[in-house]
Amino acid sequence: VTNTTSNQPGLVATNNTGATLNVTAGAVNTGSATAVDIDNTALGVSLQRVDSNGGAAVGIDLFATTGSFSVLGDGSLLQNGSGGTITNKSGFGVRINRAENVALASMNITNTGDDGIYGGGTTPGDSVNGFALRGGFLSNNGNAVDEHGLEFRDLHGTVVIDNTQVTGSAEDAVRIFNDEGELADLDIANSVFTLNSPGLGNNGLNIEARGNARLSDIDIAGCTFSQLQATGVQVSTTDSALANIDIATSTFTNNNIAVNLAAVANSTLVIDVHDNPSINGHNSHAVNVFSSDPSTATVSGSIRNNTIGTGGVASSGSAFGNGIRLNINGNSNADLLIDSN
Repeated sequence: VTNTTSNQPGLVATNNTGATLNVTAGAVNTGSATAVDIDNTALGVSLQRVDSNGGAAVGIDLFATTGSFSVLGDGSLLQNGSGGTITNKSGFGVRINRAENVALASMNITNTGDDGIYGGGTTPGDSVNGFALRGGFLSNNGNAVDEHGLEFRDLHGTVVIDNTQVTGSAEDAVRIFNDEGELADLDIANSVFTLNSPGLGNNGLNIEARGNARLSDIDIAGCTFSQLQATGVQVSTTDSALANIDIATSTFTNNNIAVNLAAVANSTLVIDVHDNPSINGHNSHAVNVFSSDPSTATVSGSIRNNTIGTGGVASSGSAFGNGIRLNINGNSNADLLIDSN
């Protein structure tokens, strides 16, 4: 479907109760219009590429869909743009809500006025269940506070971000805030998070579990976090939520803090920060673990086999803070192993 002259929507499906939309191949290029706009429909959609350039219309807009929606690219899962480009939007590049099993490969999503990819919403029931981004390139998304490269509210199921670069985001490169349900498996691998906005910039990964949310298995491996205004990886829990996070084989360079892990209220935080070969050039603490007062939180796990700073170079791991800081307050219960760093 090519509508670049008329700038009209491309693939549109609405309120198809009891029917399934099946698409096994094809490409959609709609100029400044929404390329894919689907709601209240069961899907079995696989497209090679999706393109949309300019205007206020969201590039891909999915609401209340079941089944699966995929953009495949050339199948290499590389950052080569073969899955299409969504760019120069005044709002979101991609918006997903009450949808499941969305997979985007080898897509460029750049220069949006709000989030590059936004998932979930702000009312009860808004969520995304199952998401994958492979070979993605997200650049210069957002231009104000609370605008990010990727943002999800209540992200559930199995989630993958692999071989993806997120750069130039207004605030966070990736923000995931969950208030309920279970994010069973979040794998973030072989990806680069860098250079958020000097005036608004915050974290590379900002993950928060609130209410009764369960972030059961977060694995971060082989990633690069550099030149972020606040923190490379920030994970926090509050209320009665739980998060279990493993951070390994990644490099952290010239951020304010490399890793910040915090538990408050009656939440549970399980951590394993290990085998990270280079944590260098930070202003504040390299690795910070915190619980608040008052708090009955539980913090457990280990920080092991990490290289913080450069041997023989004073303050190379942290200019004004600590290499590893444990700040446990209130009635929190902490059981932490610090070994071979």
